[in-house]
Amino acid sequence: MPINKPRPHIIMMGKAQTVPMRERSMREQVEAYLSRIRHTLPFPCTPEECYFGLVPPAVKQWHDEGLFEDASPKPGRASNLLATMWQTPERHTYATMRPNILHVSVEEEDEYLEAVRGNRGCEGIFWFEAPPHVPLPRNSMQTPFFLPKDHPFHDAINDWVEQAIAIEDELQTSLTLIERYSAIVKTATQVKNTWPELMNFITYKNSGGLSNQIPRTLREQAAKVMRPTDKEALIFQLTRAVMLPEKENQPLSAWVKFYTQEIAQ
Repeated sequence: MPINKPRPHIIMMGKAQTVPMRERSMREQVEAYLSRIRHTLPFPCTPEECYFGLVPPAVKQWHDEGLFEDASPKPGRASNLLATMWQTPERHTYATMRPNILHVSVEEEDEYLEAVRGNRGCEGIFWFEAPPHVPLPRNSMQTPFFLPKDHPFHDAINDWVEQAIAIEDELQTSLTLIERYSAIVKTATQVKNTWPELMNFITYKNSGGLSNQIPRTLREQAAKVMRPTDKEALIFQLTRAVMLPEKENQPLSAWVKFYTQEIAQ
């Protein structure tokens, strides 16, 4: 079994930058706020510190000597090795992705070896935006780097990954709940009468009248997919997110799990 490919996220943050809030779906509006929470956990080191801690010292030396610059290196042993690598920023795997995204596994050595041999999928994955003009795998989603124990920021990165995964899991749980809720509750009137607190965070292009007349069956269906504890947890997240600065124009430089262009916004 090959290393797990990233599951597709239905995240519309790119669209959120140009579409007015009232014209976005309920999920998009909620996500526009929740995505700010990812920015509360900064990566514990610089891209250079992370990258050069993942490769042999010779790579840092070659980098400092200009071997990886735009100009083609002189033929030799180093250029032969370089020919097997994927360089940035000239080429990259997916046209819609940032060219120097590098995935790294924080799993133990035995687990990492099982994954790269195709016996299981990689789970402890994070990505970061590597510095320009350095060798990268042709597709680090399939061949992520391994985080060695002698990396100068090994412990700090591991702690960051653990915290970031917890945040991401909470966000994805909330977005899944919103998807289920919005599949049943579709108008401002219905939201007002099934979850009025949410009206503080979403808006509708045409709200219409806010009559209290909605079917009892709809109330019951909404209550099944969005329990009181779920509502409380999500409103707490939204309240926290609203107080954070808007980061839509400042993409993440690092995060956990597999990279997608949308989740990096």
